[in-house]
Amino acid sequence: MESRKTRSQMRRRDLVKGAALVSGAALTEAVATRSEAKEPKSDKQAPSYYRFALGEAQVTVVSDGPLPLGDPSESFLGVPKEEVVRMLDRSFLPTKEVVLEQNAPVVNFGNRLVLFDTGMGSLKQFGPTTGRLKSSMAAAGIALEDIDAVVCSHAR
Repeated sequence: MESRKTRSQMRRRDLVKGAALVSGAALTEAVATRSEAKEPKSDKQAPSYYRFALGEAQVTVVSDGPLPLGDPSESFLGVPKEEVVRMLDRSFLPTKEVVLEQNAPVVNFGNRLVLFDTGMGSLKQFGPTTGRLKSSMAAAGIALEDIDAVVCSHAR
């Protein structure tokens, strides 16, 4: 049995994936008509970001920092505690303290750079480990002023 929160998160992920595909389709034509890349692609990796190819595009997933949620029974509502512990254990995750890694993809289409989500900015209201998006982007060699579009979604 899924909780309302889990179904909402799943819908949000599906929405973000759909937005990425729609944006990618719209921008792919623009990429095909221009041979000179605005932002060169890179094969560098580091702990604060991860790059991979997606067709002709390159995706850099940048970290906004870990978000400690604490006791999983307080975060995963509507799911029996024992099931939550089993799910976490099967995923090789701690079963007593839940920490979510917040990530935002930056997609390099060759002539456009699109950021999906804005992270926490410099806010520290969710703890000292969040709000690292700008520094993670800098570590990945992505300048804020080079971002051409920002795609955000809001799920109910």
